[in-house]
Amino acid sequence: VDSEGVEVETLLTRTDATEGERMGLLDRQVRIYAWQLADRYPPEVVWVEQPSGRHRALQLTYATGVVQAAVFETLRCPVFTVPSSAWKRRTVGQGNATKAQVRAWVDALGADVRNQDEADAVCISLAGRAMVRAGSWEAAA
Repeated sequence: VDSEGVEVETLLTRTDATEGERMGLLDRQVRIYAWQLADRYPPEVVWVEQPSGRHRALQLTYATGVVQAAVFETLRCPVFTVPSSAWKRRTVGQGNATKAQVRAWVDALGADVRNQDEADAVCISLAGRAMVRAGSWEAAA
């Protein structure tokens, strides 16, 4: 929270598994990944993007819950979800910012990101830090 630096890393999980088996693999991979990064990036709080969009993607919602639980169980720190409209409002300045606007905002920061997911992660981390600094854990605040 005191640092101005932000780094993002991507954990790719690819599998042909489905349903419960897929969620179990995701749980194990996230736990291992979180444990490996904990020494280098000791967290005070973790923010996970809340699934959103026009169409309900139940598997994405389930995966978000798995990620939250795995991170909490591994790191023992608070884990919150933040809607995309909230992190976009706190960073880019408008809750309905497009992917291109988010990427342009992150590029203007000089952040080294390889793709849109990493650009989103930079914004989520900066929005989370702003919430912590403001003493407001409510994403919509």
